[in-house]
Amino acid sequence: MPGRSTAASITADLISIADKSEKLGCADGLSVARQTLMDVAKLNGLVVEKSEVFIRSPEERAARLAELKLERERIAAVIVVRRRPS
Repeated sequence: MPGRSTAASITADLISIADKSEKLGCADGLSVARQTLMDVAKLNGLVVEKSEVFIRSPEERAARLAELKLERERIAAVIVVRRRPS
């Protein structure tokens, strides 16, 4: 793909592949079309993999948020140190 890839451009390309595959009218073409449309759905957040689903209590969410904030601060500090002239 020439140029910069975006979710929209990838979605358009995948839909084009699905359309062409479906027009073949054979089992293989329909299989490719189905899988391609599933890829489009996943790319656009319409399908959630089971492994991505977590149920956390409010306390667990608060603790995880605090961990993520600390990690973000740590990464930001590393970036600042690396940007300083030697």
